[in-house]
Amino acid sequence: MIFHTKVTTTVPGGPTGEYDDFGNEIVSPPKTVTFRGELRPLTGAETDNGTRDQVITRFRLFYPRKRTMTATSTVTVSGVEYKVVGEPEPHSIGGRLHHYEVLLERVTG
Repeated sequence: MIFHTKVTTTVPGGPTGEYDDFGNEIVSPPKTVTFRGELRPLTGAETDNGTRDQVITRFRLFYPRKRTMTATSTVTVSGVEYKVVGEPEPHSIGGRLHHYEVLLERVTG
């Protein structure tokens, strides 16, 4: 598998170990991370919702094991933003984690 596509994702912030004046834990802001992945098309569908066409496009993104992504992440590839559908799937080769795969979806219209 060759990771040639430049992918940008937003990783949610985590706990800082500090608390505000009301006793709530302070969470660090989200970070934008850029890495290389592999994007492959899966499906495309068009529906007429009465006023204009709606296009739903799905892709599968393969990305390195050292990257973190969640079901609430957004992914940008070539300036186009996609939503993650479901949790990332870990894939092992020879009993070791090799990469992750995740479904991406874009709805327009």
